[in-house]
Amino acid sequence: MKKVNKKNRFLLIKLPICIFLILLIFEILAYLLSDFRAIRHGLDKKVNYIENYNNNSFNNILLFGDSVTKDIADEYNIYRKKYGIINMTTNRASGFIGAFLLYKKYIKKNKPPKYLVVSSTPHFITFFPEHKTKELYLTTVFNSKDEINFIAKYYDKKEYSFFQNLKHKIKSIDLSILNIENNIIYPLVNISALVNTIDSLSIGKQSIVEVKKSDLNYKKNHNKIIIKKYKYSPIVISPYNEKLIEDFFRRLKYDDVKLFISWAPIREDYFHYLSSNNQLNMLENMLKKKATEINLDLSFHNFSYPKPFPNQAFRDRNHLKLGYWRDYYAFLLRNYIENKVF
Repeated sequence: MKKVNKKNRFLLIKLPICIFLILLIFEILAYLLSDFRAIRHGLDKKVNYIENYNNNSFNNILLFGDSVTKDIADEYNIYRKKYGIINMTTNRASGFIGAFLLYKKYIKKNKPPKYLVVSSTPHFITFFPEHKTKELYLTTVFNSKDEINFIAKYYDKKEYSFFQNLKHKIKSIDLSILNIENNIIYPLVNISALVNTIDSLSIGKQSIVEVKKSDLNYKKNHNKIIIKKYKYSPIVISPYNEKLIEDFFRRLKYDDVKLFISWAPIREDYFHYLSSNNQLNMLENMLKKKATEINLDLSFHNFSYPKPFPNQAFRDRNHLKLGYWRDYYAFLLRNYIENKVF
């Protein structure tokens, strides 16, 4: 009987108390670290800086874009004039909805810019993150109540069965021990100053080399190599996508911001794919229509037109090779911003 009593005492009293104390310790840790954002990627860095450091500054240009342009903006000095430029480039994973949220967060503490430049591949405009990508790049980054409600406007409200609802409710229990990385480990990295966020909105410092067209022709025909082929998906514009673009455009009009959309360099085969089935024209026409309805000042540019970047200029499906080709895009982007935008 004594053995049974000891066993019952352990299972019914000691074990629950131990579990409770462990949970309590993690909750206390998470609470103490709650003012420190999880820093996992570049978007976290930018949001962290905006929330903690920027205060009522004025910058002439906000530069948005996906990782093709981020590669350039993080490394090269693409703007030599005295008026400020803010590097808002992220990657496609957060999509245009992430760009809108980042803009909204920025202007809460800063004056609206005079110009907003989006330099990206076309899919950045139409991409909506889902599942784990949505969690990592949207809902855990823009996680205030207002931001969560804002994000929900652009996603279908799914109907679940009883068991799916139960599973969803269990999953939504926000115990810190169930998400140690985001609630404890990453904030600890932030508070320990192991990740630098101070220059997260700054453009790079590397000087840009003046590139000649003759250099481009030489590089295009130099060292013939086997080029990997990729399959491309069509550009799809959903009703939610149109609604998001319309809302973003209205906000820019309200803030009296001029919008410039430039299509970043894309592979030659992708350029011909978009041209042959009129995909890019369809997207541009939709954007122009929305801008006209709202009376927003919108301009377009295409870095791949009339002469697309050769396939061998890219190290993978989207990104330019280090060295000459990134130098060349940096050269074009700087000239575009300084001569066409400002």
